[in-house]
Amino acid sequence: MKKKIKFGISFWILLCSFCTAWLNVAAESKELELFHQGNIAYQKDDFSTAIRTYQILIKSGYRSSEVYFNLGNAYFKSDSLAKAIVNYERAKKLNPEDEDIDVNLKTTSIRVVDKMDPVPQIFYKRWLHSLSIAITSESWSILFLVLVWLSFIAALFYILSNSILLKKISFFLIFLFLICSGACFIVAKESHSITEIDKQGIVTASSAYIKSSPGEKGNDLFILHEGAKVDAFEVLNGWQKIRTANGSVGWISIGQLEII
Repeated sequence: MKKKIKFGISFWILLCSFCTAWLNVAAESKELELFHQGNIAYQKDDFSTAIRTYQILIKSGYRSSEVYFNLGNAYFKSDSLAKAIVNYERAKKLNPEDEDIDVNLKTTSIRVVDKMDPVPQIFYKRWLHSLSIAITSESWSILFLVLVWLSFIAALFYILSNSILLKKISFFLIFLFLICSGACFIVAKESHSITEIDKQGIVTASSAYIKSSPGEKGNDLFILHEGAKVDAFEVLNGWQKIRTANGSVGWISIGQLEII
């Protein structure tokens, strides 16, 4: 009786595993088909169909830098500057090392009316930011774990070795790996904050008055134009608090801004 019960449980586990695998394969096949359809439409200069197809793919839960990149290209060809920049930025978040994304972002940014010089940062903050976006936060996390394990291995050599020279080398390596792992942890945390926590948005309106307070009654502080990139903070009564690259702060209607 026990053997039959074990066999029954094993059978249902295998069946569930098979069904799950089959559903995943079917979903992936459908996603690839949609991606292919979007690419074909783009090649035929049918950009509206390409945009619609890529959007269906994204709404289904599929995320990849290639889809966002191609969607950005389709919007660019359709003269939708802000939408193109939004999707290039989303592609860059998923694949910060892709040179094609950088080139297209620079190309679209040339057409943005608002040219703002960023607020100068302290040199170590500039270094930290540059390191944080050099590779993904996942890569920095992996490097951190590798260095931690190397410090443990060096500690074992220090404990088990009978040679004074090896003990000195091991001690130096422990110190070096711990310092490097601590630095990697800081950079990984900053990278995660940039890509996952800190919000940025692109102005989608042809021109938008930035208010001193969240509401139409607020004073007009300045104007931003389509494609301008800003840092985004809290939302209140349909208005989003923003900060421009040059440090100006104000409120914009959420209908005039799309979060990256």
